[in-house]
Amino acid sequence: RAQDRLAEDAGYLDLHMVDAWFDTDATLEINVKEDLLKAYAAASYREDPPLSSLLRRLRGIQVRGFSVNAGGLQRVAPHLEEIAKRLDDQEWEAVVRLREEDKQLDTYLKIEDGTVAGLVIVSIAPRRGKAVFMNIVGEVNANRIAEDLHLLRRKFPVPRLLM
Repeated sequence: RAQDRLAEDAGYLDLHMVDAWFDTDATLEINVKEDLLKAYAAASYREDPPLSSLLRRLRGIQVRGFSVNAGGLQRVAPHLEEIAKRLDDQEWEAVVRLREEDKQLDTYLKIEDGTVAGLVIVSIAPRRGKAVFMNIVGEVNANRIAEDLHLLRRKFPVPRLLM
């Protein structure tokens, strides 16, 4: 099964755990696996070669988005430490850790054999009313993260994460 294979991938983080941290259902949920990514890559080849190239290198995209209020960051903070510890224990590299009074942004990369095998972004911004958790599994160009996220927005409702 595709989900079982994806869960075994070094660049995978199971985002289903975040569902229990919020009092409401996710306002955005994206679960796209390798077979669909490859189909999109083939369909995009002529009209959007850069997007097609990116999609061919990916094995999964997961996104969870939630509405949060002013107290949301404090309520979710202990869980964010749990994610950070889990990723640190699995040897993910924290490349961005932004901490401000009303927002938090963490970006992690999983490096396998000199290649980025996965990306995790956690963005909590109560003033904007948003909490977003994203995991991209597959070969991500560490020098083009912002550009790659922009490419993904062409086909998927991937939210803007940088505040």
